[in-house]
Amino acid sequence: MKDGTDKEKGRPRKYDVAFKRMVIGEYRSGRWTMEQLRRRYALAGKSCIAEWMTQMDLGARPQPSAEVWAINPKEMPQRKKSERSADLRNRIRELERQLEDEQLKSEAYSKLIDLAESEHRIAIRKKANTK
Repeated sequence: MKDGTDKEKGRPRKYDVAFKRMVIGEYRSGRWTMEQLRRRYALAGKSCIAEWMTQMDLGARPQPSAEVWAINPKEMPQRKKSERSADLRNRIRELERQLEDEQLKSEAYSKLIDLAESEHRIAIRKKANTK
């Protein structure tokens, strides 16, 4: 009977509606795949559960349970506060260096514009009354 057929006559086994609904319910809970349920209950055919769902007008996609998607904070790796604060201090130092570089770059551009306007008489800066 492992192949899903009656041994005597070679016909496919028939399952009652309650059994089909139970198997579909287990699949829709999201804890089992169709293949796992097929092996667990020695069901015939790889698509019998999908066919049952189609026959009963149920969607073929499992509904994920809250337990599957829940994140347990205790299982997540915890970093020490000292490690986190050291990382934050390093990030602050890096950002301060970037800010200083940008300020120097801005000052250099400003001096370059002043020099071009005074020596070459090129109007580069936007006038206050223009749109």
